[in-house]
Amino acid sequence: MDSSQAQLIGEQLNHLRDNINARLDHLENLIQHKAQLDAEQKAAMRAELADLREICRDHETRLRDVASGVTQFRFMIGGASLASVAALVKAFLP
Repeated sequence: MDSSQAQLIGEQLNHLRDNINARLDHLENLIQHKAQLDAEQKAAMRAELADLREICRDHETRLRDVASGVTQFRFMIGGASLASVAALVKAFLP
């Protein structure tokens, strides 16, 4: 092997090293970009989860209020019907 062949092999190895470094840089950039996208997506999902939890709490509060109202309404209806029955009995008894 003479010096021209050694120089050619050296240049080829340098070119190969440059290609490998360029690919590694590109992969590092892709990884960094993917990490940024993942972080943004995670933040958006956390915000959406917080919103959904708030909506769930609101619905639960509304359901409890409605259930309480229904219970009160049943009590009022039950009391009124009992009073109606008593009035009916009183009307028919001498």
